[in-house]
Amino acid sequence: MKEFTATLNLKIEVIIKANNRDEALSFFDDLFPSITIDNYGEKEIEIVDDNLETIEADWELED
Repeated sequence: MKEFTATLNLKIEVIIKANNRDEALSFFDDLFPSITIDNYGEKEIEIVDDNLETIEADWELED
């Protein structure tokens, strides 16, 4: 059976409530992504690579 590889570009938007910008930034600094890929067990899947570690330090706080 042949193997096929695909890439899913993912954007995660998170909304929090905070008293001020510094408090919000502090909260976001403590967040980290935890994502699972599932197909209900119908096919064997393998996550070859992910870049979740780059998301943690890449929060862009909007004004």
